[in-house]
Amino acid sequence: MKNHPPARGAVAATCFWLRRFRPAAILRVKPSGRGALAAAGLLMAAGAFAEGAFPMAITDGFGRRVVIAQRPERIVSLAPSLTETVFAVGNGARLAGVTRFCNFPAEAEALPKVGGFAARTISIEAIVALRPDIVLAGDEGQRPVVEALERLGIPVVAARVTDFETLFASIRLQGRLAGRETETDALIAGLRARVEAVARRAAEIPEEKRVRVYWEAFDEPLMSAGPRSLIGRQIALAGGVNIFGEAREPYPHVSGEAVVARNPQIIMNSRILPARMSLTAGRLARRPGWAGIDAVREGRVFTLPDELVTRAGPRLVDGLELMARTIYPGWFDAGTEAQR
Repeated sequence: MKNHPPARGAVAATCFWLRRFRPAAILRVKPSGRGALAAAGLLMAAGAFAEGAFPMAITDGFGRRVVIAQRPERIVSLAPSLTETVFAVGNGARLAGVTRFCNFPAEAEALPKVGGFAARTISIEAIVALRPDIVLAGDEGQRPVVEALERLGIPVVAARVTDFETLFASIRLQGRLAGRETETDALIAGLRARVEAVARRAAEIPEEKRVRVYWEAFDEPLMSAGPRSLIGRQIALAGGVNIFGEAREPYPHVSGEAVVARNPQIIMNSRILPARMSLTAGRLARRPGWAGIDAVREGRVFTLPDELVTRAGPRLVDGLELMARTIYPGWFDAGTEAQR
């Protein structure tokens, strides 16, 4: 973008945005209905503009219709998954700032930081001082930040990844913003092929050999992953039987008694959780009744890397493959590797 202000502190930069940026940077932002486009996350408005051309119309993950006037040259990312995606499509050089949790690839760690992931930890002043052309926001928890930036006239695109299709849509959007549609389409095609390879191999598992899975999302109170969560969708694609597969909430509260009664054959969580929640068979055996659970008796208790299974970027496919191999050792190794 042209006419960036010199670095004169947050107050001066804020005044600059209020005076000059709003009219040129974003033609229109308005809420959209929670219909198919909004639910699908980041999608291009069908037929609105030519491929790769600007202005560009999108419906973002919050259901907001956004028209971006010109290709962003300075980007601030508020989510590790989005930072990874920007790098993956070859646009990392345009990142001006990230969160302190953005640690992949290594180049991201050297970028200026604007705070954490939760809205209360993000500094609006730090974002403004970086003079972004666009800000990439994460989930609903960052809506207050999105609204504050909108009031300053700074364009924001929010992501909402709920499954692999919305992940691919998010990656495709970043490719279009970067002007690298061809390369991004190739990236998505490779990722899609690997997901489909897992699904095909999972479909070959006999029903009587399918493994009952319990994912522990939190311990106090106990929470699991329902079928509508990103974790739940990975369990299903990998051929696992989610013991809370009937839950309507993405992350339902559950009871210890219910876990015991459903007797999972494998128990998993991720490293993102507090240290006290580090899962081991010995620790779980001390919970009332849990010593008799198949997974605990057989030591099939695993902690998976959160950056692979919960971070909704390109490496989520790595997480899916890892989860599949963890649930069914030996079943997926040859099939998934052959598709790389």
